[in-house]
Amino acid sequence: MSAQDVREKAREVRNLVGGVWEDRNGQETEPVYDPATGEVIAETPLSTKSSRKQMEAFKQMLAEAMSSYTNLMNAPYELYRKNLDAMRKMNE
Repeated sequence: MSAQDVREKAREVRNLVGGVWEDRNGQETEPVYDPATGEVIAETPLSTKSSRKQMEAFKQMLAEAMSSYTNLMNAPYELYRKNLDAMRKMNE
């Protein structure tokens, strides 16, 4: 791999889908600009042009994350409910 190839590869931004960095595989890209200089510093894939496989993986990842989040948020309530009788006995 030439130095130019390394520079070009470093400038490619990839999507993280389901814990895997996906190559853009022909997706259209949008330039990323350095706000101080206006120079193009990278190219990022347009996710709206993602393949069906990538979109399905993304939806699955979101569903799993929401399930984990819901379980995490419900944990204190479930602990309270599970120990309610014991807490009532302590207060008698």
